[in-house]
Amino acid sequence: MMKRAFGLAALLVLGTVAGWGYTINLLDPGYSGRLWNTGWTSGGTYGTNDAQDGHYTWVRWADANRTTISSSGPAYIINDAPAFPFPYWRANESNVAAWVSTSADAPNIGQGAWFSWSTTFTLPSLYPEWNITLNFSVWADNRPEAIRLLSGSTVLASVATNYTGNQGHVSTFAGGPYSLTAMGLAPGTYTIRFDTYNASGSTGNPTGLFVRFNEAAALGIPEPSTYALMGTVGLALYLIRRRKKSTRTQA
Repeated sequence: MMKRAFGLAALLVLGTVAGWGYTINLLDPGYSGRLWNTGWTSGGTYGTNDAQDGHYTWVRWADANRTTISSSGPAYIINDAPAFPFPYWRANESNVAAWVSTSADAPNIGQGAWFSWSTTFTLPSLYPEWNITLNFSVWADNRPEAIRLLSGSTVLASVATNYTGNQGHVSTFAGGPYSLTAMGLAPGTYTIRFDTYNASGSTGNPTGLFVRFNEAAALGIPEPSTYALMGTVGLALYLIRRRKKSTRTQA
């Protein structure tokens, strides 16, 4: 009887521990709410030149403070090396990530313009809260300026890049990496926004973005009642072992 009780308590502990610390790889191709690098169609095809990127959209702002939208639309994949804008842009990474722009053929923009590029991911209802950690590298023409994690219009976390010059043009530039972390996120869909700037120029000055996520993980946080259950089961195990030890001593 004692062994059976001990075994039952052990199973409860194992079940409780298994429910704690569950991690989702947000880059897992099998996860429907995953994050995507730039350069993939909605059907999961990599680098089809001039095709619409299925996971990124853009907004062009009328002002540096990013308060008034001038235009917007879906991103388009640019993978036409060695034609312009290659080789000025860093090389695409086959079956990993590719450049995107505001339309096919990397259109020229002859004036200074501010852009925001956005993609989303989803946290499931498996846990009431999630802690996330994102690590990524970013290149942009002319430069990336900030990356933000948002819930709707609310900024949850951000990192400034403080880049200067033509950071999309330097093939050896590290592009970061940069990290974003957020704690206690509820299940739902979240946005990652990449703010960039395109410098003025008469012709031949396309804008573009290249994003490669290196790591992206979400750690599930159980209900408070789960902690109480762990403590109760732990106490039960302690009492069972103590009683078992006492019985052996008396014998």
